[in-house]
Parts: sequence; structure tokens; C-alpha cells
Amino acid sequence: MSLVKPMVGWWYARKNKKIGPIETVELERLVRVGKIGAHTYVWHEGMDNWLPIAAVAEFAHVKLVQPPPLQTKLNASPVTNSMAGRTTRFFARFFDLWWETLFMALLVGIALGRFSPANVGWINQPGAIQVFGLVCVPIALVFDALLYRAAGNTPGKSLLGLQVVASKGSPLSLAEYLTRNLSLWVKGLALGLPLISLFTLIIQWRQLGKGLPTTYDERPKFRVLAVPIPGWRKIVFVWFFASLVLLTAVLHIVQQSNQPDAHSEIQQRYLWENRHTGLNTTIDSRWRNSLQPISLDHQIHMFSEQSEHSVVMFARELAGGYNLDNYVHMFRQATSQTLHFANTGQYFVRDGRQGWRGAGTIRTHKTDDRLSVEIMQYGAVFWRIVTIQAGPFGDSDDSVAQLSADLWRTVH
Repeated sequence: MSLVKPMVGWWYARKNKKIGPIETVELERLVRVGKIGAHTYVWHEGMDNWLPIAAVAEFAHVKLVQPPPLQTKLNASPVTNSMAGRTTRFFARFFDLWWETLFMALLVGIALGRFSPANVGWINQPGAIQVFGLVCVPIALVFDALLYRAAGNTPGKSLLGLQVVASKGSPLSLAEYLTRNLSLWVKGLALGLPLISLFTLIIQWRQLGKGLPTTYDERPKFRVLAVPIPGWRKIVFVWFFASLVLLTAVLHIVQQSNQPDAHSEIQQRYLWENRHTGLNTTIDSRWRNSLQPISLDHQIHMFSEQSEHSVVMFARELAGGYNLDNYVHMFRQATSQTLHFANTGQYFVRDGRQGWRGAGTIRTHKTDDRLSVEIMQYGAVFWRIVTIQAGPFGDSDDSVAQLSADLWRTVH
């Protein structure tokens, strides 16, 4: 005895055309002989949307025949789109997640470098970039959902003719897409953990090979639809994919070149000699030094922090006939175009010798950069340390103070 209503007028989709109305018995016959299949969309009066026949309860008792994918135009209605193949899906997903993770890592890296310079040194340590990448994956998946809602699709899926939809063929809301990506991160990517993620990917691959949805699409029944695409779109996708591989390889080489070698891991400080006094001190390896000769009697030793957020300039200048007051006045006049001091500074005594220190900003730099100057007199020779720091200053204050103390120890 039939479970369906015999007089319902059904419509079904074929080759971008809507055919009908036909009676339920006739639609059942077309299903049984294979004229229409499980993914053919059907509709009758009273239904909110077109549905694949496999999702219609009235035909659950009919043995469905799987036909070839419908040949539809690109960007056709989901009513006539076929289910996406697993190879295309995985290539689109890897491409999107790959470039999105790199993009998010770049933005997060810039933010950390700007607001927490200490992390710049950390990220160059062995294994740190891999951990950083894992942290950026869920951020990239959030960005992926925002991009889907803003643009209607992601680049990888768009190039390969894929579209993620709800069970009724409608686009996903932001909340739905975020839920799907969260499930993908856990069930499909295993939080990005090596080896474990390989097993979860194999599970999803097998699910699709059996004609079943992936575990992260089962509830609440999301679908990935596909339409045929012209050959040039595949060529464009291959070009972008190859470019992404090349970019990743270049970034890996750069990252490897910035990693400290085994020696620097052990030797965190290096020996530095003040050529004018012959005295040595050990300098933290985060500081790179170079010499800038101004004249025979005036040379500047530049110490640049690895994160490039702090620069310390250590200079010696011979100025016979000057006392400390005269030299400070001359120095401030000579640097007035580039250095701005907040006040007249203050004098101090260190190891029985008089010195002067001042603070301010660099006129040619961002207003939040900080300037500090210390000058000490040793007879006719004046030594000075000029420090420029970018905020936040707490991340570099200790290392700058330590370097200054190390350099002053080489002066007599």
C-alpha cells in the first residue's frame, strides 16, 4: 500500500529546467528507472524550498538510482547543482586554510611586534613558528567565516566552483559557518596537531568516498555543492596554489636563516672590546653592533636590538677646553634639528665623576618613541650613550639598562 498522496503535483529540476507537474506515482516510476536520482531537486505546493529527492520523506521507501552530475552553468541555482567531489573539496579547503593562516600569522605577528617586542625574539626560536602557526589556525577559520559572509564564498571554493549551503540550499549564516568551521577544526583537522590530523583527514576522505557527508557536515546537514567550471579557472587555481607553495618555501628559508644556531643558543653573550680603552665586556647576543666613524676623534658604536625596537649609540668625542656644561650645550645645539629634550636635564655623579642625562623624543620619528641621553666627562674626552626605544618600553627597559651598564664599564 503506497505511503504517499496520489494526487500531489510534483515538479523536478533537469538541465536548468523545471518539469511538471506530475503525479506522485509517475515521479516514483522515474526514480525507479533511473531517469532522476537522489540529488534531483523536487518541489510541490506547500513546500518552502526545493529539496533533493533523497531528503523527501515521501520517497524514503523508493530505491534511488544515482545519476551522473547535472551539467549546469556556473553560478546556477543550488536547485540544479551536484554534490562536490572529495578531491576538489580537499584542494579548495587546503588552499583557503593555507593562505588564510599565513595572512592571519602576518597580521598577528605585526601586532605582537608592535605591542610586545619580546615576542619577536621568541618566534625565531626553533619550533616556535610551528606553535605560532597552530595558534593562528582557529583565527584563520574565524576569518574564513567572515569572508564567506562578506563575499558570498572563499577564493579556493569560488575558483573550483564549490559552494557550502544549508540542507535547503540556502547560504549559511555567520553563526552556522562559524559552527561548521569549529567542527572542522576539531573533527577534520584535530586542532592542527601533526599525525593526529592526518588520521582525521583520512576519515573524512573515506566518508566522502562512500557518498556520506563529512562528520563536521552531518549536523545540521550542511552540503558542499559543485558546478562545472571552465578550464581557465582551474589553471588560475593551480597558479595560485603553486605561488602559495613557493611563498611558503621562501618564508621557511627566511625563518631558518633567522634562527639562532647551536653556538648562539649556548653562548647568549659575546665579548666586546672598547678599542679606545682596551677594556672588555660581555654583551647580550640580542644586540648587533657596528661602527660608524664620524672623524678620527669621534666614532659611534651602534647596538641594534634583534627586534629593532631599541637602538643604543655609544660614542667617544675629544673636546679639549670644554667642561661638562659647555659640552652639553654644544651637543644640544648640534642635535636640535633631530633631538627634542623635554627639559634641561639633570646632572649626577657616578664613581666620583660628574655626568648629565636628558630625555625626550626624536623629531623625525613617531611621537611615542623615547629618547634618553647620558654624557660623562673623562678629562678632555666625553663619552655618551644615546638610546632610542619604541613602545611598549617595558619590554626593552631591562635590556637597555643592562647594555648601558656593560658599556660604561669599558670607560675609564
